[in-house]
Amino acid sequence: MAHNQRQAEEVARRLRRHEPVSYFGEDDSDEELDALEEQDDSNTEEEADELEFEEGDESEQDSEEETTEETTEHEASTSTARRRRIIYGKDKYRWSLSLPETRGRRSRLVVHLPGAISHARVANSPLECWSTLFSDNLLEVILKYTNIEIDKYHTEHGTANESYQRHLDMVELKAFLGLLYFSGLKNDNRISITELWSYEFGSSVYRAAMNVRRFEFISARLRFDDKTTRAERRRTDGLAAVREIWDIFINNCQTNYTPSEFLTVDEQLLGYRGRFSSKVYMKSKPDRYGIKIVTLNDAKTYYLYNAIPYAGRVNPPANEKIPSYYVRKLCEPIYHSNRNVTCDNWFSSIEIFKKMYKDYNLTMVGTIRKNKRQIPENFKRTASVGTVRCGYDGTNVLMSWCPKKNKVVLILSSLHNSCKINEISGKPELVEFYNSTKAGTDVFDQCCAFFSCARKTRRWPLRFFMGMLDQASVNSFILYNFNVLHNIENRTTFLKELTMSLITPHLHNQKNISGLHVAVIRDINNILSETDIPVNNNDKLEKRKRCSVCEYNRNKKTLYCCAKCKKPICEDHRIRYCYDCSR
Repeated sequence: MAHNQRQAEEVARRLRRHEPVSYFGEDDSDEELDALEEQDDSNTEEEADELEFEEGDESEQDSEEETTEETTEHEASTSTARRRRIIYGKDKYRWSLSLPETRGRRSRLVVHLPGAISHARVANSPLECWSTLFSDNLLEVILKYTNIEIDKYHTEHGTANESYQRHLDMVELKAFLGLLYFSGLKNDNRISITELWSYEFGSSVYRAAMNVRRFEFISARLRFDDKTTRAERRRTDGLAAVREIWDIFINNCQTNYTPSEFLTVDEQLLGYRGRFSSKVYMKSKPDRYGIKIVTLNDAKTYYLYNAIPYAGRVNPPANEKIPSYYVRKLCEPIYHSNRNVTCDNWFSSIEIFKKMYKDYNLTMVGTIRKNKRQIPENFKRTASVGTVRCGYDGTNVLMSWCPKKNKVVLILSSLHNSCKINEISGKPELVEFYNSTKAGTDVFDQCCAFFSCARKTRRWPLRFFMGMLDQASVNSFILYNFNVLHNIENRTTFLKELTMSLITPHLHNQKNISGLHVAVIRDINNILSETDIPVNNNDKLEKRKRCSVCEYNRNKKTLYCCAKCKKPICEDHRIRYCYDCSR
């Protein structure tokens, strides 16, 4: 049964742990990709305002408006002269400085209510929400290829009789993933496995779920594709080792969610320093080195809706730049939906803004680099603090803003029609809109890193898979909180419930294994909150034996033993407790 859903703002509040980011704040940051280079103040404001004018009759102007792209400037809105003020870029790209008659945002934008759909809409628990993204068909792919790898290991090493080298089933696979989530929840992902399973520093959850050798064996044998055909597939796909499960995951993310009208295109980096042919270096990211994923996130809820991992050289169509290719491919699921996409200056260009607007009914907003040939020279020059200069080409608005001395910010928009200033904050509405919609990917990336289950590994497919687990945990938390009947407000509680839901079925199976150590059985029962631990209450021996605790020279014999381990114990060393007290 479908339930009413929470507002996107409430869902975002439960997820977000930090204050909204101002991308044009007072303080410069080395990590801010959009911070533009400072310019010396060698040019005067009068030089920056040099314009070229064109005059003509009304009929000539009307014909030009149909064939050229026209722009206007905020300061020229009160001009009564019937002449258009024109300014040119370095490549003679033409901008008009006359304010158009239509003001505010373009009416093309349509409001979309974000929320869970399909199976996620009726999911009633953290596990059910997570399972809509990490579905059984995805896990079956992992099971299939992992068991093939286990068979190969048995053939090569001939050790199939070892219990920890048995085949993997669905219940145990979910328990393995649950332990990964548990390590992220406890920030144990950088602690050695030996220490996690130790009695001194580890947790009983690890020991109860599976043997340490079993965990290591599964980690080493985990596979996501057919190794016999991988070499052939890698010729055309650098992500061949995980492509099958990745496509299923992204399809599930799109099938179970409908995004709002505002989305963000940006980059996520999965920290990794091992061998990978497409490993990148990104100075602005905390991990610096790793696997880059270009993502499309909901700007309101931060939900990951689409993503393209960088797996080597891409071949975009002729005359299309690589950043434009990523924007176009990422936005395919939202074509002709009248939504807006916000991006940074690596993705922004005049060409892609026009193409998305005219061909796919999508508007865009983003900072733009000063080295673009279409940018007029005087728009790049500094001016007095608070100066706003605007140009229009019929589709886009180009705004040059000076937030402080010796700094110029360039923003391009196909959503807005003017460079209106907010009277309360004193900032252009374009800047405020950019700040409010740019953080979609940044917040999502922070949430993935905060409870990351990624462990150190030399295998990039395994690192990529652990990144998928982090993405699924964030997305499933967002889906879960859209249901007004769900009251888990923080990810810690959500991950605790998800972890135990994944592990519990395997704990019941573990409990029935014969010969299991009594300490493990006790841990399992403690976790399951059960007290029916099988205990042999017979503490008497058939004949007298020497006490195992007393010194040997005392030669003290007894008819009693420990009810659990059966060691002979004399009356001086016997202690009787009930089960609850013995815990």
